Amino acid sequence: MATVVAFHAHPDDEALWTGGTLALLAAAGHRVVLVVATDGQVGDGTEATAGVRLREVAAAAAVLGVARVECLGYADSGHGPLLYPDPVGRRRFARAGLDEAAGRLADLLREEHAAVLISYDARGGYGHRDHLRVHEVGARAAELAGGTRVLEATLPREPIDRLVRLSGLGVVFRPARRRGRAAAGTPADPPGSEPDPAFTPNPPMFTPRREIAYRVDVRRHARAKRDALAAHRTQLTGRSAPARLRRLAVRLPVPLFALIGGREYFNDPSAAPGGTFLDAFPALAGQDRRTPHVGGGTYRGRMCRNITELRGLEPPATDEEIAAAALQFVRKVSGLRQPPPGAADAFEAAVTEVAASVHRLLDALPARRQPPTTVPPLRRPEVRARLGH
Repeated sequence: MATVVAFHAHPDDEALWTGGTLALLAAAGHRVVLVVATDGQVGDGTEATAGVRLREVAAAAAVLGVARVECLGYADSGHGPLLYPDPVGRRRFARAGLDEAAGRLADLLREEHAAVLISYDARGGYGHRDHLRVHEVGARAAELAGGTRVLEATLPREPIDRLVRLSGLGVVFRPARRRGRAAAGTPADPPGSEPDPAFTPNPPMFTPRREIAYRVDVRRHARAKRDALAAHRTQLTGRSAPARLRRLAVRLPVPLFALIGGREYFNDPSAAPGGTFLDAFPALAGQDRRTPHVGGGTYRGRMCRNITELRGLEPPATDEEIAAAALQFVRKVSGLRQPPPGAADAFEAAVTEVAASVHRLLDALPARRQPPTTVPPLRRPEVRARLGH
């Protein structure tokens, strides 16, 4: 089994953006470690909620099956045109030196022998300065640690843009305190606040759908995701739009919650879009996953999402290539990456029968004048190198 480290900006981000995925990975036997950059406190640490949010994230992590929770100890940098002064004895995450913060995270990646680091997309989701910093620090930490692959949590931009445009829910992504007020000089501005030159009022959010690498189905873990979100009780109180939406979400029946929050999305900077997360993850983790195929051998490693043409290949399609295509076909029509308990024999039999039918079909078809333009996955140099062929 592998270790995956999820790096988030604030307590509750882990449940909102990756709760289902963390529960899925933990249930599959992987070691899941959660690191939050801040304790979620914008103030000076003397508020009544000081320390509460870290206890909440520990409770949420337990629901998701997370094995370890760490906080880098930075203060929340806030979201808006002003950057507040650092609290006494602490630094805001946005002001943390890149190599300082990344070095601390890299130490943990080395300690855990992490195969995968989950962070955020390059836009920081909706542009929160701490989310942008998570992206930068995560990328640098993986570089310093070496051998850790980065996956970036995101959402598809197009439906979010439509939702914001048609429903007015843009308020959820805007700063909570600065709408309709001057950028500076108001009584609510702490002394020493300064305009943030990097702040953009309406930045492009998340990732265009065509650029997203993985869409992860986490509906089976919807209850854990909902309950983890509910563990952040301080974020359910108040009259703000985000608090009202969270209260609504945690009260939803699990099937309805799964319908709304049952997909999670990731970019993969080191791979072309179009793969599937669950097919990719064992290869990232260095596992030797083996799947039976016709002829008694094994097909090992990642599967390509698309089934390519096998007729007319030079040299002809091998048993291994036909079995890989058959396996992918059975996965697609069943909607399952692996068979559930009790159905393994039927799943394997389906792969065998499809492969045998393909063999007979290729033998019966006339030769084609030109070879296909597509290349089967097992003939691609990058795939063969990844599988050790």
